[in-house]
Amino acid sequence: MGHELSVLRERIDKTDEDFIAYLAARTQIVTEIAEYKIKNNQPIVQREIENQRLERIMQLAREAGLDPEFARAVYYTIILGSSCMEIQIQESSK
Repeated sequence: MGHELSVLRERIDKTDEDFIAYLAARTQIVTEIAEYKIKNNQPIVQREIENQRLERIMQLAREAGLDPEFARAVYYTIILGSSCMEIQIQESSK
């Protein structure tokens, strides 16, 4: 039984590594988006787009058999962090 648990924990570790890699890739894209918004005088925070993205995430979660509110909470945190990062980029470009 202990060996099975160890294997499962290794799978969790690998999934966590993949998740962090995806977050890093997403962060790079967020940087590019922030630069575009600054260059084109667009607002950094766009609530309507954020809400659309959260609705999409909840739908994807439902389709994957995941609790949509859990997925929403996780992605809300990611979006909040992304917005903060975009604001920092905007402030440093002044």
